Amino acid sequence: MKDVAGYDLVIEAVPESLDLKLSIMKGLDQIVSPDTILASNTSAIPIAQLGNFLMTPYLIAAVRMFDEGFASREDNDAAMKLGAGRLGRKSGKGFYDYT
Repeated sequence: MKDVAGYDLVIEAVPESLDLKLSIMKGLDQIVSPDTILASNTSAIPIAQLGNFLMTPYLIAAVRMFDEGFASREDNDAAMKLGAGRLGRKSGKGFYDYT
């Protein structure tokens, strides 16, 4: 896990097990920078449920790589808005909009 310590964005993509995902996210939270965005490829676990256990819960996002996700767009937009402000971005719509 320590190989990702210097990354700006880390995406967790383990099976849909709350205990497993929490274990991974908590471990990552201990080694990454406070400005690192942690993302989960979850399709059923609310992203806020994972974020509640992190030191910087506002820097967590849900990312679906294979289909339309089950995390709401509103949840992701809210998380991105908080993260964007923390990173000095003007937009809260996500990483695709740097205006």
